[in-house]
Amino acid sequence: MIESIIKKAEGRTCHVTGIPRSGSTFLLRELYKRQIKFKALKYADEAFRIVPGVYDVVDGEVINAPTGFIDIPQEYTWPRNYSPEVITHRMQEYKDRINQMKEPDQSCMKVFPVDFEVIKLVDPFYYQKLLAEPNFWAVTYRKKWFEGILSFFYAAETSVYHYYEDDVPGIKEFTLNPRFTKAFLDMYKNLMFTFLEAKNTMYITSEELSTVKPVEVNTTNKWASQTPKFFENKIDVLKERCTNYDRTFEMTKKFMEKLVKESNGFYDLDGEDLYVTA
Repeated sequence: MIESIIKKAEGRTCHVTGIPRSGSTFLLRELYKRQIKFKALKYADEAFRIVPGVYDVVDGEVINAPTGFIDIPQEYTWPRNYSPEVITHRMQEYKDRINQMKEPDQSCMKVFPVDFEVIKLVDPFYYQKLLAEPNFWAVTYRKKWFEGILSFFYAAETSVYHYYEDDVPGIKEFTLNPRFTKAFLDMYKNLMFTFLEAKNTMYITSEELSTVKPVEVNTTNKWASQTPKFFENKIDVLKERCTNYDRTFEMTKKFMEKLVKESNGFYDLDGEDLYVTA
């Protein structure tokens, strides 16, 4: 799967975008480990997610926290941190980050759909450069779309987005905020409008990524070499622990059905499964 992405990209730098909780971190790391065999690249996970002390530049590379736990100040949590007030407050930070990442083909990076929207506001010329050839984009999404939402907001509740090695999640009871689940679907809309006509893309589902075997390589970026752990029964447990699962699913499904109609064929719903048809 990953080898076919690199082959399709014909040696160009492959970047990653998509929907959170669909395997984007796993794909980014595996692409990076394969690409550095033939091209010197920096590693830039969530290159434009400016969160104090979490996503920083170290030795020319954007890195994340070295463990699963991420301590994000309340005002920087998504979707709150995409208000006009916060974006204005962070404007200079974004300009500085864009200047640090001004040559996209020199970094294997991940940029989420919501971040593209902010980049477009801050520097529309860089936005076009980021999306244009010769960059190639691997786009991840989850067919079981609501499972991604469930996983994301539980991770936000616990501040643990990835598990490693012998980690075992002790899943506690939690409640979904329907307003936030609707905001999550905005990322699908942003993804659609950002990549609707792009030809330098390849769409991959988390189900397809589950068949990819991690490779081991020598890299100075120890964090990039770590592979997040996958729990097969995690979603079943999350459904049991979510206090308002059924109600929020039905409400959010109405928003998703509306989005699919607005997409004019970009998305297709088959029961609870979502397909990118572009």
